Amino acid sequence: MRSLFVWISGVSTACSLVCPALGQPAQTPSPPQIHKEWTLGKQIARELDNRDGRINDHGLTRYVQLVENRLAIASGQQPLEIRLTRSSNPYATVLENGVQYLSAGLVQRLEDEMELAGLLAHQLAHQQVGGATTAQGASIPVYVPCVLSPLGIPGGNGPRRDEEQQANALALGYLKTAGYDPEGLLDLLSKLAYENPAWAQAIVPEDLLNLRSAIEDEKPPSAGYRVNTSEFSEQHDNLLAVLGEAPGNRQDPRNLPTLGRAVPAPR
Repeated sequence: MRSLFVWISGVSTACSLVCPALGQPAQTPSPPQIHKEWTLGKQIARELDNRDGRINDHGLTRYVQLVENRLAIASGQQPLEIRLTRSSNPYATVLENGVQYLSAGLVQRLEDEMELAGLLAHQLAHQQVGGATTAQGASIPVYVPCVLSPLGIPGGNGPRRDEEQQANALALGYLKTAGYDPEGLLDLLSKLAYENPAWAQAIVPEDLLNLRSAIEDEKPPSAGYRVNTSEFSEQHDNLLAVLGEAPGNRQDPRNLPTLGRAVPAPR
């Protein structure tokens, strides 16, 4: 019970630190506040590790980190440290100490490297939506948490939907710069919104359809999009093995919903 109280208290403090009132400019944090936020990020990271358990498979973590590094270069940001948990609940969250947590439950839902890149790009974009403040040479991001976070971030309001739209628009740019097909992000988010009604309040199918319509006419790069299905499949099977599941237990992607635009019948 005490551990649960500490967890809730830490989450509440985190939200008060990193989520200023809507419509008010974020104040530049003082060096003690920067240290406090960084320490709080480490505390919440420990809580996630203790609650959900960490996956320490070197090959799997290295693969996801390489995709993260590639996208960070494309976005002009510092790459986040990737940590994978054993939780079956799907979530992704970035903490103030520059660490991104991804749950096994979410990574299992990914079908290819394009969707993985889309997820990581979306999380990076939330840092740009929040911006960064600097105090006496120290820089710390002011995070706008994603609705995929496990920290109880509500999704049912207009500002949250706007934040997700901004993050998606930025993420599509990162993906194109890194050489990934940007539709991978839209495929992933449409699937997650379908499966999680609470997330669908902020990740709205209509918004995803508008983004898809905007990029459909864009030509792919002359060299084509980056595709790495073999390593993704290998590491996805590796994840299932770490969790004690057989690769054959994957859900058939043909049974999952996808978001597309209707093609008019020829006249």
